[in-house]
Amino acid sequence: MTNKQVAERWIIGKADCHTVNMLYENNTIYSMNYQFPIATIKGKIVYFNNTKHSRTATKHQKCVRGIIPARYNIIFVTTEKLKELLNM
Repeated sequence: MTNKQVAERWIIGKADCHTVNMLYENNTIYSMNYQFPIATIKGKIVYFNNTKHSRTATKHQKCVRGIIPARYNIIFVTTEKLKELLNM
């Protein structure tokens, strides 16, 4: 499975899956396992982490951003804010 396939499965809500460096669980997709949350879906809103972390995480962010359909509202947040949302 590729990172793009993981992102595509995440956005349509298929069963949790992963690659070596990217995974999703429930409504949240992560880079570098659970170290860096990229985005989470809450209804028709995607909270997207726009904090720069590493070269690999930046590639993952671009991959995920590229597959989010126009029907979702995207709210850009920091890593800290996204982690706060995940702890709600």
